[in-house]
Amino acid sequence: MASDSLKLDFSDNIQATLSLTLSSGAYSVPGGNITALSLDIQPWGFSGEITFVVMAYPQTDALFTPFQAATTIPLVLTVGPGNEGSQQSSVVPMTLKGSIVSKSFTEAMANLETGTSVSSNPVLYRTYTIGFVDPLKHFWSQHYVQALYTNSTYQTVFSAQATSAFTLTYNWSLLTSSQNQIFVNTGINVPTGKPASFYDFLIWFVDQNNGYFYYNYSASNYVLASALPAAPTPIQVASQYVRGVDVTLPEINYTQLSVINALSTGPSTQNGTNANAITPLARDYLTICTTPSLFTNEVTLQKARFPSPVAKATWSYNALPSSMLLPGNAVQFQTTNDNWSAQSYLASKTLTISRVQLRAVFDDRFGSVLDNYSATSAPYSINYTVTGLLPGTTNPLLPEYKAPVYPLQVQGLVYSTQGATGTNDYAFVQDSATSTNCYQVTIPLWNNQQVYVPYAPVNMNGQFYFPPYKNQQVLVNLWMGSASIDSYLDWLSYATLPMSGQGNAIVLGQSSTSQTSITHTYTNSIPQLNINRQQSTDTETISIGEGFILLQTEVTSS
Repeated sequence: MASDSLKLDFSDNIQATLSLTLSSGAYSVPGGNITALSLDIQPWGFSGEITFVVMAYPQTDALFTPFQAATTIPLVLTVGPGNEGSQQSSVVPMTLKGSIVSKSFTEAMANLETGTSVSSNPVLYRTYTIGFVDPLKHFWSQHYVQALYTNSTYQTVFSAQATSAFTLTYNWSLLTSSQNQIFVNTGINVPTGKPASFYDFLIWFVDQNNGYFYYNYSASNYVLASALPAAPTPIQVASQYVRGVDVTLPEINYTQLSVINALSTGPSTQNGTNANAITPLARDYLTICTTPSLFTNEVTLQKARFPSPVAKATWSYNALPSSMLLPGNAVQFQTTNDNWSAQSYLASKTLTISRVQLRAVFDDRFGSVLDNYSATSAPYSINYTVTGLLPGTTNPLLPEYKAPVYPLQVQGLVYSTQGATGTNDYAFVQDSATSTNCYQVTIPLWNNQQVYVPYAPVNMNGQFYFPPYKNQQVLVNLWMGSASIDSYLDWLSYATLPMSGQGNAIVLGQSSTSQTSITHTYTNSIPQLNINRQQSTDTETISIGEGFILLQTEVTSS
């Protein structure tokens, strides 16, 4: 069998196991069958690719048929040192529980392998390649949902989207506090470019609120939290296993943070602190908060988001260590037992692992994979690189994301508790969170849930007081946590006029039998102005036309 081995940093034995959950049941791939392995492991999750061989002759390839099925295939991969001393109790392999996202295979047929005709020309073996990621990213990266939640919590929103393939845990008070509105806009109807998925929404939400999202590798679950957990007991990095260390110092931020509240009735600015600030370099953040408490919350959030990068170190190994590192682990560089120079930048420092990269290709200098078939370990040419951060940063580590697009426009009906059914009364309520007055608008699309919109003139001058009336159709702008009326979509049935009169009208009041109307119409190109006041059967009219002014009061029989 031909090998695609590549000389990397060092050669060593790896002891690995790969377990696949197929529709037909569990399927195990011995470590000796693996020809290539690539892993990229970060705080929020991981990705990887594995290539392995399965014999198809004379035995049956039990993987072949279920591998082609459209069902999901979870996997569990363990990777650890397979060298001398690998059976000691101190050895700690890494374990990853992922989900397959890509599948391919090649077939080795007898006639092609031997170069001569073989009866029945069987497939001798298949080489399978699978790409995989952590399960939450797998499923939420293809999840494009638009959903409205009112009087709910963020925890409810995230839990409602979770599948049985992964577990989310929460340690963040923001997630359990009730919100008037949470609108998730990750549908595919964006104007240009690729839409944001629900995975993008998750990362964007965490970033906007200065929270933390990470994968707990020891418990195989995801965590949304307001802070990182306490640092674990450091693992000692022995110098004899390390072939080189690169240290990257942080970029210094010289800006002055200013959070600006752009209220017309009293704008204000709150500045952050930065000992390295150089005038006039600025980091301005403008917002509009209608109450002092909301502005205080925004200032606190933006101060916490102020960049605070720290130094990082990346080191490569020349042999697999007994403890395979994972993000979240703490490591220490001792100058005593582990032989680090006291003059080294890393001497006696403790770092938190932020990234682990492993690449291994079967080392064919020790034979072929087929010679090693079904063994628990195999020799590989390996690159094993780890990155760690020094203490000091408060900035969360998050993957790149595409921000969701807001607002989304939907149609709604103005809600009012005033008046009888069929009347055009209006009403407003006070938003307990902001102490401001708001209309309520019913959104029929999402089970008639009601959102709050500002009790404001919208596109009219403040001299015109025309609150939208009960059941008026409106076009609503939905942001994640707020809404507004964009425009009005219908006329009152008794406010419209025949096209022949080319008229205009203003109708005031609660119904067609309790109203005052002002109409301006044309008869034979001659304008006429009417003011009509009606209460049930009692009607008063003022008409001004060509050569006349009419004042009339009338009570008609019911």
